[in-house]
Amino acid sequence: MFHKNQYLIILLPLFAVIFSINTTQAQSSKNFEAFCHWMAGSWYGNGFGGTTEEVWSPLANQEMVGTFRHFDKNGKTTFYEFFRMNQQALQLKHFSANFEGWEDKQKYVSFPFVKATPESLVFEGIRYIKKGPHTLEVVLQMKQKGKVVTEKFIFRRKRTQ
Repeated sequence: MFHKNQYLIILLPLFAVIFSINTTQAQSSKNFEAFCHWMAGSWYGNGFGGTTEEVWSPLANQEMVGTFRHFDKNGKTTFYEFFRMNQQALQLKHFSANFEGWEDKQKYVSFPFVKATPESLVFEGIRYIKKGPHTLEVVLQMKQKGKVVTEKFIFRRKRTQ
C-alpha cells in the first residue's frame, strides 16, 4: 500500500516537468511578443537578385501581418507576398506583378512556429534574426528542383522622415 510520501515522490517530478514546460512556453510567448514589437516597421534590402522590401504591422491580437515585394535590377516589381504570423505559424500567399495569386484560392504556404528568443523568431524553414538595432537577417529555406536551397536576406530598418 502506498503512503503519502510515496505519492509525493512520484508526483513531484511530474509537477516539475509540467512547470518547466509551462515556464518555457510562457518565456517563448514573452520573447515572441518582444521580438514582434521590435520587428514592426518597414525594412529594405537585397535578395533574389534584386531589391526587396518587407513591411510588418505592430502586434495586435497575438499576430502580425506583413507584406513583401521584390524589384528586379531595373526597379520593376516582380512579385508580392502577404503574411500572417503568430505563435502557431507564419502563413503567406504569393502574387505576381499583375496581382494574380500563385497558390489556389484556399491554399497558402505555411511555416510552423518553432521558438522565439530575444534575438530571433524561428519557424520551420524560415528564421528572423536580430543582427543589430536596425538590422534584420532573414534565412529562408525552400525546395527548388528537389533540393533545399537557402536564401539569406539582410534588411535595414527604413527610417521615416
